[in-house]
Amino acid sequence: MTLQVFETILSVPDAGSLSSAHANNFASGSEANWLALEEWCRTYRRAFAIPAGVPPDFAADADPLSPMFDWLAMNPTATRHLFAFPPYPEVAAKGVPLARLCAWGCMEAAHEQYRALAYLCQQVQCTAEAANFIGHWLDEAGDITELQHAEILGEPARWEALLGMHPDLGIRARPTDVPESHRYVVHVLPYVARRWPATQWEERLMDSRRNGIACSQPSVT
Repeated sequence: MTLQVFETILSVPDAGSLSSAHANNFASGSEANWLALEEWCRTYRRAFAIPAGVPPDFAADADPLSPMFDWLAMNPTATRHLFAFPPYPEVAAKGVPLARLCAWGCMEAAHEQYRALAYLCQQVQCTAEAANFIGHWLDEAGDITELQHAEILGEPARWEALLGMHPDLGIRARPTDVPESHRYVVHVLPYVARRWPATQWEERLMDSRRNGIACSQPSVT
């Protein structure tokens, strides 16, 4: 599949509107993806403790991951590993409904936010008031196994309160003009876009981590 054909497939909202030639390429790419994903499920089901009640339906014509994506979204480590398997991860992700991608992205954002908050607590300049605020926040979020836990970590009001408590902590607040669905998809892109490492967003994220800058939404700032 050439880069031009690949970009055309990704840019079309509905695969049904592709030309016959591009549709054939899309079908071939999708088949290669599903074979790889099926192999992943056979090989790593036990390693990731995937429940027996959530098998993928590879006999389905579309979205074979749908039966297990509710579980995958809550287990981002397994989901990242899975999307490293198919030859065309971008095409595989394109076939996943937006709501399911957002659920995964919400969990990815929460883990990033958890790491940022835990880092802040360890800084010398973090006051006792801020450390206590963060400690209660992390305790309330728990081990981030449910969407409601993830949403607690992303509450803008709490980030604003922490910033007001300690403006020199280096927190970057989430942009208010970025829709939530876009914000979550950005958190998924590093794991489904092979060219992501070459983007400016990846460079900024790595810089923020290297420099110890905590932020509520690192990938979009």
